[in-house]
Amino acid sequence: MTWCSGGSSSGARPAREPVSSRTTAPYWGVPDSSRADPPAGSASTSSLSDAVSALKRATDVLKGGPAGGASAERAQYNRHLEERGALRDVDEDTDLSSLPSTVTHVRHPDGRVERLGYS
Repeated sequence: MTWCSGGSSSGARPAREPVSSRTTAPYWGVPDSSRADPPAGSASTSSLSDAVSALKRATDVLKGGPAGGASAERAQYNRHLEERGALRDVDEDTDLSSLPSTVTHVRHPDGRVERLGYS
């Protein structure tokens, strides 16, 4: 171990860490390419397959695919607005200021629903 010289002995610090305090990996010096792959039926490959299938399911939900969670929630919300009288169908000629104050959302001819006062 080499120590810095100069100054008082109370402020002396090692110039570099001693070898014994360095962190060493269990495969230090062995390249990753020379390590064997896990067997095909091992737990690591099955957990990788599980992770890939979970990622596909999550992607389908976000896209509104087979799970369709977002579109179902949107349809239920729109039905709730219709039942309360808060959703009204409009066209290009509708005067939005003439709608009753209970109407908070409008549905355009293209199917788009818009909240009044926030567009």
